[in-house]
Amino acid sequence: MQRSKQPNEKALYLIKTSPYGGAQVVLHVTDKFKEGYLCFDDTDRGHMIQGEIKEYGETAFPFVDIKKNLWEFEEVMIDMFRERVYRFVANGEEIAESCNTTDEFVDD
Repeated sequence: MQRSKQPNEKALYLIKTSPYGGAQVVLHVTDKFKEGYLCFDDTDRGHMIQGEIKEYGETAFPFVDIKKNLWEFEEVMIDMFRERVYRFVANGEEIAESCNTTDEFVDD
């Protein structure tokens, strides 16, 4: 499957870099809800962060907020999910065993 322009609203993402440190799993990432904002849901709540996507990669993108903090979002692929991300997702072990491809994460 050819990936859509980032952010992919159906994908599961890992925030590799943020001003708050530590990797974090997020979903429903979009820059289309409100101009000049990046919106996403983590395991606690939703976020709207003002700033700008600096580059649109095939499976990742950097975002700089208005305080000049760097956020790096990487789309989770099946191998990454199985190796480490499954631990941070409810029923992650079951999902890791039942999914065969990355596309299964983005199916409706």
